[in-house]
Amino acid sequence: MIGEVFSVPARIGFTVLLLSVPFVAGLSLVSPWWILPMAFVFVMADVMGKWRLMFRGAPLSKVAGFALKALAVQPFVVGAVYLLGLALGLVTGAPSFSPFLEGMTALHIAVYAVVMYFAGLLLIWLEHGKPDLEAAMKEEFKRAARTSAQKNEGIAALAEPVTVETFFDWHHHSNKDYEADALKDTAYVREADIAAREVELGVTLPEGVRALYLRQNGGGLRDVYAGDWRVPLEDDLTPFSGYEELVPLHSMRSLYESISDYAYEEQSEMFPKGAKRMIVLAQWYRETLFLDYRGGDVPRVGFFDFDRSENLQDDSWQDEAVFWESWETFFAQLYRQKRHG
Repeated sequence: MIGEVFSVPARIGFTVLLLSVPFVAGLSLVSPWWILPMAFVFVMADVMGKWRLMFRGAPLSKVAGFALKALAVQPFVVGAVYLLGLALGLVTGAPSFSPFLEGMTALHIAVYAVVMYFAGLLLIWLEHGKPDLEAAMKEEFKRAARTSAQKNEGIAALAEPVTVETFFDWHHHSNKDYEADALKDTAYVREADIAAREVELGVTLPEGVRALYLRQNGGGLRDVYAGDWRVPLEDDLTPFSGYEELVPLHSMRSLYESISDYAYEEQSEMFPKGAKRMIVLAQWYRETLFLDYRGGDVPRVGFFDFDRSENLQDDSWQDEAVFWESWETFFAQLYRQKRHG
């Protein structure tokens, strides 16, 4: 438990402590010859820092071989840190708090090595319960395989086109009497109800939309995607978003009215041009499926998260939106697939 809490801070402190001495040495303008003995301390620290991942239970020959290879690299690492300090030192002058104002000595290197040795032992102790590199990689491969299997299972699951008859899974909450656990009259609408709502909205709904409302006055639909049901893709759109529902007829309104819930009319950047001619069919926060009547009486279907644009008066938001040329085109792409994971 202690290791889980302190191992990350300890590793950060171990690294900072290791780098601080060559940096301060450069800052203090000490001789660059001290880079070589400091490199030996770096090699020791490198071995101890990688002990859990690479050397726990390994033969001494493996440790020695790694140390020899590290010794060819670490002088350059120490030199780079030293040069960073040197550059700052040349600009500012040696700081008065530097321990090396009188020059670096072998004693300084010895103290540095001892401190890093005990810091390394502490790190090894804190990480003793964590898996080594081989075990960690095996677990990561297993996790990736599980995730891939879950995704493949979902994508390979049975998919079928959505029809008017199979569209809804449940009634909209506004049409349900929870006390009596029975549906209100508003759960179903007539042709006259749709016609009256069209007059209020100033639009004519596509026949396919009317057919849905004649079957049920809005409601929920699970696991519905937009794409080719014969070759479903993981990133196919979920056009009915997080709530997975079609708004009931009495709640249908323009995008302008929807935005007016949280923005004033003078905040023009919040309203797309022609927002009064965009009728919301489904909305999750500002992720919106809508009928777009801006081009005429026969609407196209659009889908966009309006939080993705800071100024909706700029028509460039439409470049990121998804549009279908008609309701029929959109509906033909809807399919249902129960995915897992």
